[in-house]
Amino acid sequence: MENNLRLAFGSASCKDKSFCTKPHVNKLCNGIQTRLNILKNRTHSQLLEYKEADEDEEWVENKLIQYAIYKEEIENNSLLFVVQGFIHTYKWPTYFSFKAIGHIAAEGIVVDSEGNITEAESDYLWGYR
Repeated sequence: MENNLRLAFGSASCKDKSFCTKPHVNKLCNGIQTRLNILKNRTHSQLLEYKEADEDEEWVENKLIQYAIYKEEIENNSLLFVVQGFIHTYKWPTYFSFKAIGHIAAEGIVVDSEGNITEAESDYLWGYR
């Protein structure tokens, strides 16, 4: 989800249990985790060939959840994969931009040049949250 001017309040990490207390946010985070697991199960060569950006969406209990997967090269020839999810809501939103109001979350992995996978540090994810 491209953004120019935005405001975010609170955590946008699915690892933060206080962020996942709302049922629709929990479903958003489950979708992010499912997509991360798919990436983790791909081979190194498949990850190298992955598109720079890929988007999809799903309906969960009458709520549209939008997902994007981004691939970015970072230091040491490593690749950062970020799975970002967004769900529109006016009820206690934590994310505000000109395009959307709701909840956004992002998690990621880093794949090094040998194909080893580690969890992405929050510093890498800041721009996606």
